[in-house]
Amino acid sequence: MPLPLGSDLPPPAGDLSTRLLARLDTALAEQPQTGTLWVGCSGGLDSLLLLWAVARTHPQRVQALHVHHGLQPAADAWADHLTALCSDWGLALTVERVQVETGSNLEARARAARYQIFGRCLQPDDTLLLAHHRDDQLETLLLRLVRGAGLDGLAGMPASRPLGQGRLVRPWLQEARADLEQLAAALQLPWLEDPSNLSLRHDRNFLRHQVLPQLRQRWPGLEQSMSRSQSHLQSAAERLQRLDATRLKALQRPDGSLNLNALQQLDTLAERQSVLRLWLHEQGPGEVSQAQLEHLLSDVVAARADAQGELALGSWRIRRYDGGLYAVLLLPGPPAEPLALPGDPQAGYQLHHAGLGTLTLQMDTAGTVPGLDAARLGQCRLTVRARQGGERLRPVGRQGSRDLKRLLQELDIPPWLRPHLPLLFADDQLVAVADRVLDQQWMAPSGSPALVPHWQQPRGIGMLA
Repeated sequence: MPLPLGSDLPPPAGDLSTRLLARLDTALAEQPQTGTLWVGCSGGLDSLLLLWAVARTHPQRVQALHVHHGLQPAADAWADHLTALCSDWGLALTVERVQVETGSNLEARARAARYQIFGRCLQPDDTLLLAHHRDDQLETLLLRLVRGAGLDGLAGMPASRPLGQGRLVRPWLQEARADLEQLAAALQLPWLEDPSNLSLRHDRNFLRHQVLPQLRQRWPGLEQSMSRSQSHLQSAAERLQRLDATRLKALQRPDGSLNLNALQQLDTLAERQSVLRLWLHEQGPGEVSQAQLEHLLSDVVAARADAQGELALGSWRIRRYDGGLYAVLLLPGPPAEPLALPGDPQAGYQLHHAGLGTLTLQMDTAGTVPGLDAARLGQCRLTVRARQGGERLRPVGRQGSRDLKRLLQELDIPPWLRPHLPLLFADDQLVAVADRVLDQQWMAPSGSPALVPHWQQPRGIGMLA
């Protein structure tokens, strides 16, 4: 049985405990003080010790998070073990199950699935704590070195970075695993051993068990010297990131797209690649390989102005349109049938659909904001539909009705966005295209109650400014 959470230890374990808890407090002092402190917990030594530390210092905010990959026969038993331990410690535990296809790159795909769960759980002001230590950092550096990583990769795992709506924090990156093991043993923590950690077919395990012992024997100060090198690389990477951020700000248009002409005018290929990497990271697709980046530059960025080239990055598509480069997330298809718009004229209306975003009609009783005639709409059946073809309406300020297809072209709305525009119908009459175009014949008279459309676009469709 583990010692109680509040147990004090004699030296040397007590000194280790004091140092590790101080490291944790220092890391958390830079984070919001109100959100949940999630602890990614596999059940292994490192993560279990971190859970103990956070539970001891911040018992009211801690939440354990275990990702069940289902890749080991004992995966269910691990989840049960953590459930029992957290119950004994009086801690909340969330177990998230994911499916990872077996085959090549299993480690990378399992990691990607795990971080996707982490990002989804984090709310504003939340912090995710992971127990990576100095040995993990050294292994990561060597792995990335043999795989030809660039400066960002060789900078290693950051001590803190944004993730989801919160932040990821690694408080013990400067600590040796041997010290964590010494403290965990003194606390009698019931950690689990993953048998896959002994398999030499995994690159990280090969480094850990075959390569690093020989390197340490030859160079006893290996960790300290490599840590210094990595610190230098991190400083260089941070300086480059600040420079890239300045360049990106000058190249990015109000709708988030990248100005292709300005991008191509950067002095060097390295500058173009670096800005593109940062833009892709901020827009949503995340990390890209060097081969993907080269393909993007040669076949999309450098394509003819009238070309429709694109690059597929998982569920994202990188497309050029009207002199800009857009990151577009593949969305669920628009509804095949009309959707009733819930609400009433007094309280307003709202409809959310994954493929259309959220359309809201807000009541303005004084009629001070241009909007649709609330009295007329209240007598009609309101529905939201996707484009079918042949729709027409009379835009405000224009003479006569216009074909919707041509109108969207005139408004320069990207082709991939057009199927995701929510069309508001009163009975069978098109009266509004999202909040972009309203029909003149349905506008509320000045000073009369009006329903004002507001459209929250689906994430990642190449936002309209």
